[in-house]
Parts: sequence; structure tokens; C-alpha cells
Amino acid sequence: MNNRPTKKRGVIYAKVNKNTSTHDTFHTIQHQISQCREKMKSDNVEEVHPPITDVTSGKNSQRTGLEEVLKLAESKSIDYLYISEIDRIGRDSQQLLDFILKLRSHDVTIVTPFETLDIKKLSDLIHIAVRAYSAENQTEIRRNTVITSRRQAFINREWNSAIPLAYEKKEKWITKSPGWDPVIDALFNLFLEHKNCGIVCKTMNDHFRGFLKKPLTRHQVKQILRNPLYMGRPKLFGAITEKKFPETVVDDPNLRYVTEDLFAKAQEIIALTMLNNCS
Repeated sequence: MNNRPTKKRGVIYAKVNKNTSTHDTFHTIQHQISQCREKMKSDNVEEVHPPITDVTSGKNSQRTGLEEVLKLAESKSIDYLYISEIDRIGRDSQQLLDFILKLRSHDVTIVTPFETLDIKKLSDLIHIAVRAYSAENQTEIRRNTVITSRRQAFINREWNSAIPLAYEKKEKWITKSPGWDPVIDALFNLFLEHKNCGIVCKTMNDHFRGFLKKPLTRHQVKQILRNPLYMGRPKLFGAITEKKFPETVVDDPNLRYVTEDLFAKAQEIIALTMLNNCS
């Protein structure tokens, strides 16, 4: 016997990217809900649960909102999931299909303001898969474009990152700040002598108290010691950027505070101590 209710029941899911501003987030979410609610009304589907929302990355399949949707599906509380666009569920094609197949196992149909996707049909599943892959591919293209542009700007000596200690911005690139040569040189030599960032930090703050605007922290000492910028070879940092373009370095002797030999000796000590004393 089929015990499912005869009344069609649905829930709305809306999602915006975490980078959206607070003002736009509210209006974007409300717009998605309004679109879905209008479609739900025309379909004569009862809204049995308040709209479920997420403000996070489309790459994250562990969103609490989607987990809540699945719980409703598992408990046989809904027959339809209303979303403004299929990519609201996610832009990762594999994760998207995994979620849709879970809905399929609970007889839940996906509906957008423009179409009903019967995920029990192979043709609709293929349609969703193609659209998911396309969205994922476009996202990857945009990301690669941004990374490539950032790298090219760096090579062209356009500094678009935070300004490291002992440097300042001059037009598009950076330059050494006046008076820092003995400070940075002392920092490296103290580390070679003591092999301990805590000692380096305390000694530097005591000795250069009149020069430093703020006391150095261990974290700053660690950053300086590991950054090849201080030997005149600024490197483009960033996990995603470095993965695509490893070792993007610009040779600029004008930015040098320490010799390559002094920097290399500091790296040897860092490799041996793993900065245990610098955390």
C-alpha cells in the first residue's frame, strides 16, 4: 500500500556565495525564495518547511542546509525540492550528482522556476550532469584567469599583496623603507647565533625599541626569516597560485636586506629546528 500523502509537499533551498556582501546576501536570498515560492504556488505544492538557506562556498558539499534537505527527504516529509538554479546545490559535478542520487532514492523531484527535473529519468540525470560539469568548468576557467593575471602583474612588478615589514609601496611596486638595513641584518644574525625566535624577538625589541613603532612578534620574525624577499627575490605566495605556478620569483637586488648566503644559512637552521622555537 502507498502511504505517501496525496498532497504535494515541497521545501525551498536558497544559497549565496560567502563573498557576497551582507546587504546583497539578504536580497539575493529573498529573490531566490520569491521565485521558488511563486513556482511552488502555481504547481499547487504545499510549503511544509521554512526555506532552508546557506551562505557558503558552492564547492562545499557539507553545507548544513543541504544536510537539512536530506533529512526531510529521508523522513519522507517532502516530495519536491525547489531551487532557483541547479548550481545552487553546488558546482562540483561529482558532489552534485551524489546529492541528487540521494534525493532520487527518496523520490524527491527537483524543481526550478523554469523546469522540473525528474531525476528518476536517465535523460534528466544526464542533463543535470552536463550542466554541473559546465558550471564547474566555467568556475575553473575564471579561477585560472585570475591566477594567471595575478602572476603576470607580479612579474611586471605590480605589488597587489600586503606590504611586508621594512617595505613600503611606491607607485605599483614596493621599495625598502629607510633605516631598516641594520634591523633586518641583526635579526638574521641573531637567529644564526641563538636558533630561537623567542630570543631573537626579545633582543630585537629591546635593542631597537626606539626605532620600531610596534614590538616585533614571533610570527613576524618567522615570516621575515622565511621570506626570500629579504634577499632581493620576492616570491608570489598563495597555495592555489603556487600549485599552478610554482616558484614565481622576481629578481630585484634593490629589495635586498641580507645576502643570499646569510638567508641560506637561516633556512638550514629552520629546516633542522622546524621552527619549534618560533611558533
